[in-house]
Amino acid sequence: MMASAVAIPFPDSMAHLLAGIECIETLIRLQIGRCRTAAKDQDPYRGLYISDAEIDSLLDQPFGASPYVVFTAASEAGQLIEAMRSQCAARQAEAEHNGIRLRLAELARKFGLNRWELDCLLICALPELDLRYERVYAYLQDDVTRKHATVDFVLGLLCDSFPQRLAARRHFGAYAPLFFWKLLERFEDSQGGRAPGPGHLLRPDERIIRWLLEGDEPDPQVASCSKLVVPASGCELSGGEAWERLSALVRPGADWPRIAYLYGPPGNAGHQIALALCRRHERPLLTIRLAEATRLDVAEFNALLRRVVREAILHDAIPCCEDFDVFLTDEKRPWLEAFAAELQLLKAPIFL
Repeated sequence: MMASAVAIPFPDSMAHLLAGIECIETLIRLQIGRCRTAAKDQDPYRGLYISDAEIDSLLDQPFGASPYVVFTAASEAGQLIEAMRSQCAARQAEAEHNGIRLRLAELARKFGLNRWELDCLLICALPELDLRYERVYAYLQDDVTRKHATVDFVLGLLCDSFPQRLAARRHFGAYAPLFFWKLLERFEDSQGGRAPGPGHLLRPDERIIRWLLEGDEPDPQVASCSKLVVPASGCELSGGEAWERLSALVRPGADWPRIAYLYGPPGNAGHQIALALCRRHERPLLTIRLAEATRLDVAEFNALLRRVVREAILHDAIPCCEDFDVFLTDEKRPWLEAFAAELQLLKAPIFL
């Protein structure tokens, strides 16, 4: 019997990201071949006017017919793409077994993304990583103004049938992980026209792209009210049952969320305790200045908190919310309710 080949692990996170992109590039190259074949019989002025023949051709197609070629699992192209994905998964497993950090896989785990959603994110990311793909996407969508992926473009590339395309539209809802965590965003074209749902343009959040490229600089949109601190040596504390009970809050595997309210006279004693606990468990501290954040209206405050929570998740950081007393008035109750709802999304302890 021949021994099964052992997958070569990815050497680093960037190699894993590029392998995922290579799978998407292969899918796009196959689509380009189909477009070139179809274009041979088309009017060179197509797009400038709508002919009777084009209308007849559109109506002759079944409802929901995709303008993109369908690569089923049984097709030769489908088998090629599946083989690439299987090899990528095997190399990923070996890399993770060897303790190599792979940020794309980590992003999926942190925010609950499945493979379809990861492919969607990578499709939308290509023009942000390589400007050539602005022209490629415009070509594939037969529209020089569409330099980014649309919902319909993603559905056409990743779905085998019209029922699958309908079912997959759930991934573009407000509470779907890609949009709930602001990993992707919709935006309007430069002409300002409002497109129907499938025509919405998509792009990844700039912070997510930078994080995948191993950039750990904080999100500029939350920098005004938060700061990431990596505890330095020398801030350790110890002693007593109270300390051990506090330390248990930070220990992995606890039943989250748990809240530690560090109350005392003015000063930084509470902050030093939080730093010491993070140091003990090798986790950064994300301080949030609530007095500044609550100057925003409730909707803006809620959007800001979502980004702060996302930042904490990306860094596996523990939030330390300063000026919690700002909520202790009837006037600030809506802000307090928004604050409580957002922090429940964290599977981490919280210092107040």
